[in-house]
Amino acid sequence: MLSRTLDKVAVPTPGVDSPGGGQGSARPEGRQARPGWATGFTLLELLITLGVAAILATLAIPSFREFIQSNRLTTQVNNFVADLNLARSEAVKRRGRVTLCKSSDQATCTTTGGWEQGWIIFTDGGLVRTQDAISGEITIRGNSPVQNRIFYDSSGVVRVSGRVIFCDDRINVFATDKGKARIIVISQPGRVRIEGGEDTTLTSCSP
Repeated sequence: MLSRTLDKVAVPTPGVDSPGGGQGSARPEGRQARPGWATGFTLLELLITLGVAAILATLAIPSFREFIQSNRLTTQVNNFVADLNLARSEAVKRRGRVTLCKSSDQATCTTTGGWEQGWIIFTDGGLVRTQDAISGEITIRGNSPVQNRIFYDSSGVVRVSGRVIFCDDRINVFATDKGKARIIVISQPGRVRIEGGEDTTLTSCSP
């Protein structure tokens, strides 16, 4: 009796790759990133981004500086107006003359320099308030009637009317840059108002 040995033969299964690569072969449809890989900017993209950021910063910095300087000037104008109103109210309250004058030592009046060196408010009885020198590139000048001092009598009326102009280093040529200046107008009854530089008839920061 002859014995027959049957060898097992592997039969290709449909849908699985076979050496011949028939129609049933399964192939990857797209390229996939390996697990653990990270995506990011290329060097060129990084350089472009930095270049755009530098351009935007160059455009924004002057505008931001202009904003800071304008706010600083406005703050000083408001401080001066507040002290004018204080001097007027003190004159009425005390029923006597109150003086606001520029002062370099915050103790006595001076007739030299500008109001930016500081000022004081006083009565016959002594000091009411002092203001230190103004920091920054700000000049404060009064025209002739209020160049050195401003008086309020017991009824709150000023002796003379005048104008005080506030400028900073943004104003190079007054005729073209005067819109950046601020002017405090003091009327004869004692009222105060603020004007923009574009509305002034003044021709310089030193009236």
